[in-house]
Amino acid sequence: MLALTKEFAKNLKTEADLNDSSKTLKKLTVETALNAELTEYLGFDKNSTRVGKNVRNGYTTKCLLIQNNVICHATKKRKIFPTDDSVRKVVYLAIMAASKKWTMPIQNWKAAMNRFSIMFEERVTKYF
Repeated sequence: MLALTKEFAKNLKTEADLNDSSKTLKKLTVETALNAELTEYLGFDKNSTRVGKNVRNGYTTKCLLIQNNVICHATKKRKIFPTDDSVRKVVYLAIMAASKKWTMPIQNWKAAMNRFSIMFEERVTKYF
């Protein structure tokens, strides 16, 4: 451990280097401790091949469940989005395309519009 510390200290030139290294060391220590605690609590290691409900492997469909799974289908085609705006654009376009197919009237829409006209009078009056 002492040899590792001496080797690590050779690269420290400034106070900023020391602060960055200290933050990194603290982060790694906390992550290791939390993972060990989680392993102890759940009874299996992260990414283990244990059969059953191993929820630490991180598999999820990450789909929003709305009518006809519109957003799920739109985001399944593309697994990686470079920016948050690209995700917003895909979701927006998917909802716009799906809304053309939605033909059933919205329940209690009249009551909702009345409430909106009270709360947001200047915004909603142009739609009446």
